[in-house]
Amino acid sequence: MEFTFDLTKDDLFAFQINYIESSSAIRRMRMMRRSIVPILAIAYGAFLSYRRYDLGPLITASILGILYFTILPISFRYSTRRNLRKLLDEGSLSSYVGQHVANFKDDCITCKYPGGYAETKYESISRAVETADHFFLYTSAASAITLPKRGISNEVMEFIRKKWPTPQ
Repeated sequence: MEFTFDLTKDDLFAFQINYIESSSAIRRMRMMRRSIVPILAIAYGAFLSYRRYDLGPLITASILGILYFTILPISFRYSTRRNLRKLLDEGSLSSYVGQHVANFKDDCITCKYPGGYAETKYESISRAVETADHFFLYTSAASAITLPKRGISNEVMEFIRKKWPTPQ
């Protein structure tokens, strides 16, 4: 099955965001950062309250810790998206962005793109992720074949879903 699609900078951005939001290592790091600062702030507030016999520092530190805990994910998401856009804008993607011709063969996927040609054996695809707009066929922990759904026929979508079932 051969099909042609245009890969855009937005498609690359979608893959990176999907990877960042689904990575367990990044999730652990964010939760650690999100938890340690409020705990330290509350502990410091408790220490100051104990030394001064005043609950003001503890209450202030608790409020600041709770605000930090709730605002950090929003801030992280915004800054990640902004920084990722900057990274994609600063480099030249002309050899990768553009018209791709993908072909599902008996044992591999071939893909011709503006900068070259790639062949990926089915065995090297560890998992598939389906989003509303894309299929990501992961070939390693942080690398995937990005297939935008706007360029894929129903026949190809069904083939991908059968070959690499995605968890619901």
